[in-house]
Amino acid sequence: GFRASLLCRLVKHRPSSSTMSSVSQSAQPVIQESTIHRLRACYGAGSSKEGESTAGKAAVPVHFQHSALAEYHREKREGCVGGTHWLFCGTPYRTVIGLLALLCFAVLFWTPIVWYLFVPRVVDMFAGATSVNVINVTLSEPGVNTLNVEGYIQINNHGMFAVEVDSFNATVRGPPEEDHPDGRPIGWMMVPRFSLAGNSPGLVHTSTVMHVSDGHAFNDMSRRMLNGEAVPWQLSSEMMVWALGLPFAVRLNKQVTFPPLELKNYVTENLRMSHGNVTTNQLIIDADLSFYSASPMRLLRFGELIAELYYNADDNDGSLQVSDRRARGGALTERSIKIGECVMADYRVVQGMNTLKARIVLDANAATGASLGRWASKIDQTFISVGPTNKHFMNGIWVGSNDMPGSAITMYTTTFATKETFVKGYHPQTGEACTFWDQSTEACDKGAIIMAMNPFQREWFLRDISYDIYLEEAYEYEGKFNVNVPPLDIDAVEFRCAPTRAIGRTFSKPGMWAAYPEHRPGLGLSYPPDDPSTAVDERLQARLADDVIPVPPASADGTPAVYSFTMPVHPIPGVAERVNLNGNAGPCVFGLENLDPFDCCMTTIFTAAACKAAERGEMHLVVTSTGNATMIVDGVSINISTSVRMPVSYTKDMLDFDALGGDDYGMVGVAGSAGFSCDDLTFAGISAP
Repeated sequence: GFRASLLCRLVKHRPSSSTMSSVSQSAQPVIQESTIHRLRACYGAGSSKEGESTAGKAAVPVHFQHSALAEYHREKREGCVGGTHWLFCGTPYRTVIGLLALLCFAVLFWTPIVWYLFVPRVVDMFAGATSVNVINVTLSEPGVNTLNVEGYIQINNHGMFAVEVDSFNATVRGPPEEDHPDGRPIGWMMVPRFSLAGNSPGLVHTSTVMHVSDGHAFNDMSRRMLNGEAVPWQLSSEMMVWALGLPFAVRLNKQVTFPPLELKNYVTENLRMSHGNVTTNQLIIDADLSFYSASPMRLLRFGELIAELYYNADDNDGSLQVSDRRARGGALTERSIKIGECVMADYRVVQGMNTLKARIVLDANAATGASLGRWASKIDQTFISVGPTNKHFMNGIWVGSNDMPGSAITMYTTTFATKETFVKGYHPQTGEACTFWDQSTEACDKGAIIMAMNPFQREWFLRDISYDIYLEEAYEYEGKFNVNVPPLDIDAVEFRCAPTRAIGRTFSKPGMWAAYPEHRPGLGLSYPPDDPSTAVDERLQARLADDVIPVPPASADGTPAVYSFTMPVHPIPGVAERVNLNGNAGPCVFGLENLDPFDCCMTTIFTAAACKAAERGEMHLVVTSTGNATMIVDGVSINISTSVRMPVSYTKDMLDFDALGGDDYGMVGVAGSAGFSCDDLTFAGISAP
């Protein structure tokens, strides 16, 4: 621009011969036409309308037409500001070329900045803001230090770009702790490759294997989950994310909260006795185990799982409220005693109600006996299960309560009291009826007939039974015991009894089968035959010496088997001294044991209670029988404790207690009597009418 201006000025001021002559010769204009054209060309002004005709134009010198300056001026156009903007002046073609040039420049300049600075920051920003929700998860096939993991997770807020995530090795950590601010490393897993669409939640299905490096840390986390706690697990890794076709390294440090796996309403029911193992001294029972899971987490293909069973005998008393029993009986404390193990052949947990077949292996100890006895007494109980014990790093993650309803039927169903068994009795060595003049405990067993049922479809045995029997209602009364042998009519003794519910203690002993001539010692068993060459009846003696009660099996359709036996009743120690208000705690009739070995209140309590029931029009009493018995299954013996509430039915002749009457004693028995009736009793105190 400067050079062109300078040239124009030089042309403008150069004098010409024609000009000098013109000035001198005539009065023409000072500036000639040719000069005006040059000036207009130099400063970009167009010619006037008058000078645009060919005739009015001055000729441009040849040397100027071919110069660079002339070429430069020819390419200038009207309206342009300067030569540097020539691409945006003139035709549309040149404008498009200019815009494309600018666009190419912008692409070449900004693309590296966007690709390598902006996009990675955006990807990393959205990776940090991403949230992960576990939709469902399945844990399966636990090994020594591995666990298969499969499920669906939802990834939210991952950004506007569609991304591909290469498979990566993720470290699994627990929640932050004081000693481990980043969480304790628990293990690691390979996360398979997955893709996510942009601007929408991503549902990802994954299947991998978790390798556990710290079994204790995994155990702690799992125990909290099984107790209903939503526990956050930390996933950390370096992963490669592909966005817009380019790879970006992203650091992952994400919290994932698995749904808690709280298993509720554990119930063990439908107990079925299998067998006894005399080698290990254990009783094996099959049962149905049910529980409920509301969690979307599933446990599959765990194989055989074993859990230990514990029992708090004192905290499962039948008198406790259900809430108290579950709270106390379901707590693992120093009072908890291990009673065995629960073996589940194919353990699995799915959402909803779960039912499993279980085999319960019970140790033959006192706690086991208490639990079996209460079950047979229709008493609900609560156990503690601790497990598993055979799954390596998962051992002990579960400590929970397990309810076991009582049996649908009681071990003992009812009792019958008749004159033959309760008043007269049987001789334990001969099987004959007792004589009136020899009523001692060595020569005469008096008691009641006990009816029982077996819910198990196999035979087992009872022995060493001892139960204390109490009435539900206490009775207070007085009366007299009469001996009437014509012509003698003697008021043998008068008695006064303080309020009492005690009937007596019943027990098994040799001679209990004296009144059962057809009794057999068990299925397929029999007593030895009688040897006619001897004076002794070997078959009878074997039956009288037997003190074992065979319990026949239930039928194939589950109908319980019914059986019966007779046991004698003796005084409960200490009751006579407390109840007999006249101070006579010894034999009732004349103080002679051969006539009556028991105190008067023990002798009369059942008839007194029956008389009171008869006033109400009832032919039964309700008693509670509490005590112990030895359960024998395939040679395995367990002492079981039961407390059974059951009715005691009585015959009308029990209302007239007569140890002498009847034709067993000839004319003396027919004409005489020794005992008392309801008319000889007067109810007082709490039992007064």
